[in-house]
Amino acid sequence: MGLNFSGMMNASLNVLTKPSTASFEAAKSAVNTTSTLVGLAVAGAVIGIIAAFGAGTGVVAGLVGGVIGGAIGGAIGAVIGFYVIQAVVFVVAKVFGGTGGFMDQANLMGTFYVPLVVVFPLLGLIPVIGTILGFVVLAYELFLTGLGLQVAQSLPSQKAWLAVVVLVVLYIVFLVFLAAALFAIVAGLGLLGG
Repeated sequence: MGLNFSGMMNASLNVLTKPSTASFEAAKSAVNTTSTLVGLAVAGAVIGIIAAFGAGTGVVAGLVGGVIGGAIGGAIGAVIGFYVIQAVVFVVAKVFGGTGGFMDQANLMGTFYVPLVVVFPLLGLIPVIGTILGFVVLAYELFLTGLGLQVAQSLPSQKAWLAVVVLVVLYIVFLVFLAAALFAIVAGLGLLGG
């Protein structure tokens, strides 16, 4: 199936504004890997451009290079990051008895992930309130993940929500591990003073 941008946009709008398993069921016929990849690349490029302007280099050539590099790096990073996240979600769903395919799951999750991933850097531009709104968007994304898993992996409601809880715990463990590793590196380099 080729690029179905309008179908993907309509599916995303439906999933975001009318969150339900019915919305995800309806999205199944509109989403495909090509549309998901293009959506991810565009969203990643937008994030990279926002980051480049946020870096605020003063030289025009540096800014243009930063924007181009940010767009390319953002596009590549968004695609790779999304599929790594979906691989973890897929494994957790399988542990809970999920029966769906990886690409079907990824394409359904892309209906909300692609538009919401662009919201986070924009919220980051708003001091304090942006952080609070970021947590609200993250909670909404977790809610949509639970609904999406029910459809993509044919999981009963309770197992889908339990899978989401496990994903949150895994994410927290990852963040703690990452923070400890960074602390150890900084301490090992003697940058903590003393």
